[in-house]
Amino acid sequence: MSVDEIEIGRKYYCREENTEEGYTGFFHIDDKEIRANLFSFDKVFFMDAHDPLILRTEENKLISLHTNFLSAHESRTAFGKPKMTTYHEEIISNVCVVGEDAWLSNTPVKQVTFTVKNTEALLTHSNKIKTIATAEISDLDVDICSVSVAGMNIHFWYQVSYLLGPLDARKVTPYISIYFDNEETLFSYIKRVNTIVSFFMAALSIWLKPSDISISRVSHTEQLLVKENENHCSDHSIRYIWSEKEVKSSDIRLSEAFAHIRNDTELNAFKNCMMAWIERNDTWESATSLMAGSIALRDEISNTRLLMACRWFEKIPGTKSASIISPEHINEISKHVASKANKLGYSGLEKRMRGAISQVKTETHEQRFKRLTKSVQDIFGDDIIDEQFTTYLKEAIRFRGMSAHGSYEPADDDEFNVFVKSIHAMECLCYLLTIKDLPICSKGSDRLKSNSFVRNYKYS
Repeated sequence: MSVDEIEIGRKYYCREENTEEGYTGFFHIDDKEIRANLFSFDKVFFMDAHDPLILRTEENKLISLHTNFLSAHESRTAFGKPKMTTYHEEIISNVCVVGEDAWLSNTPVKQVTFTVKNTEALLTHSNKIKTIATAEISDLDVDICSVSVAGMNIHFWYQVSYLLGPLDARKVTPYISIYFDNEETLFSYIKRVNTIVSFFMAALSIWLKPSDISISRVSHTEQLLVKENENHCSDHSIRYIWSEKEVKSSDIRLSEAFAHIRNDTELNAFKNCMMAWIERNDTWESATSLMAGSIALRDEISNTRLLMACRWFEKIPGTKSASIISPEHINEISKHVASKANKLGYSGLEKRMRGAISQVKTETHEQRFKRLTKSVQDIFGDDIIDEQFTTYLKEAIRFRGMSAHGSYEPADDDEFNVFVKSIHAMECLCYLLTIKDLPICSKGSDRLKSNSFVRNYKYS
């Protein structure tokens, strides 16, 4: 991890390094904004916000700002003797990289390390934690596991820090390091990180995001050689402005997670599920992104939440209405109907008959939902949902049509209750379809029956 972290909320005096002029100003980052304010005295200037903006702080840290836009370009003049004009530009950024040198757009990312807040329970291996708690400092084994998948070597490990107080008070935080087989960019590596985070989100059914992210332009192998030669090559810390969602401790329920790493058996199942999740990501990326959107809306009942659940459903592979009449049978039926029409005096209708029959060749909503529901029950058991499930799924489609054409308001309490139940039904189906093809162990399958997506439907 990088030692070049910056303090949230602090205002840093800085100088830009993009031009020979070295305009000075202030840099500030908080939970909502990354901002730089630069000034020039009596000389007009203009910074190119499209290029990475490189800032040097008073502590000689180099800050590289990416995906920027110019939010203010102004001047202030005092009409005295002499006349004085101060020029000011404000640049807002979405990505901030901090290190001992600049990070350009084409600088390769060969490895990344990060943690994910609120996954401590998910990533706790009981025996390893007990060993860390009692081992001598020189004998600490902080490795959890490693997996190689989709051009990545993913290493799980614990950071151990010592708290003020008793000498043996140790804080253990799970971290993930990814070593890429091929170079990633500043804008592509984060998709790899988010794939892993989305798996954690699916397991816990809570909103998560990566934090304490550090990236390196050297590979793990190169890093080891650098250390052997006693050279220095530090990582760079990176920050983004992401939306925050409060997660209560009561929302983190390991007893509902289909995968965790509490013991070696569960750890192996966890690794297998995660590898399957990552391998299918190219096909499932849109669906898992919408899963995250649905999780983010869990605290509200709204048209937006219903529409998000329906969009999630539409992006899940295999949910489109299947054809129930083959092309060959359509032709045969068309010929038969056209022949009958000819006998009744209506000639030349075969093409139109074929077109009309083609319109009804796909499943109805009820047929589609019954097919998909059965696929879920085949994996998780008939009791995973009830007999009314399909009815509420059809209601979700009906409400979706009304919500898509304006703000829908239920007519009364009874309709509101149906509206709520339909949202939970759609989310429940989407969740079960999203995880049903993962190699979940039998204990994981038992746990997910009390998962919040399933529970919300059953008890709403």
